[in-house]
Amino acid sequence: MISPYCERAIEDALHYGNALLKFISPNNAGLTGSHECGFYLPYSLWEMYTPHPPVKGRIDKHPVSILWQDGRVTDSMITWYGDKTRREYRLTRFGRDFPFLNEDVVGDLLVLIARSPTEFLAYVLDYDEDIEEIQTALGVEAFAHWGAYRDGAP
Repeated sequence: MISPYCERAIEDALHYGNALLKFISPNNAGLTGSHECGFYLPYSLWEMYTPHPPVKGRIDKHPVSILWQDGRVTDSMITWYGDKTRREYRLTRFGRDFPFLNEDVVGDLLVLIARSPTEFLAYVLDYDEDIEEIQTALGVEAFAHWGAYRDGAP
C-alpha cells in the first residue's frame, strides 16, 4: 500500500502535468565535502523550473516558493551557475532544521512539481513501493538519477 504522500504527489503531478523525479545524492545533501549543497537540477529540463536558460559565463537566480509534503513553505532559490568550469542548476535556501536534505534522505526520491513559474510543490518519497508507484503512474523511470513527466507525458 502506498503512502498518502505518494498519492498526493501522483494527483498533483497529473493535475499540473509535470514532475521532476530525482534521486537525492550525497552531494545534494552536502555530504561529499564539496562546497555545494542543495538539489542539483538537470539543465536539459531548465524550462520546467526557471525562465533563465543555461548561458555560459552567467549566474542567474530565480526565487521560488515551495510547499513541502509536511506543510512547511520555503522561500528557495534556483540558481544557474554558468561561470568558469561549472554548468549546473541548483535548488537551495531551505532554512534551518530542513528535514529533506541530510544523510537520512540520500537515496530517497524528490518529486518537484511546478504549479506556476514561482510556486512549486515538493515531496520526498522514501518507501520503495511509493517510488515504484509514482514512476508507474507517470510512466517515468528515474533510473539512477532523474526522470521527468512533462506536459502530461513521460
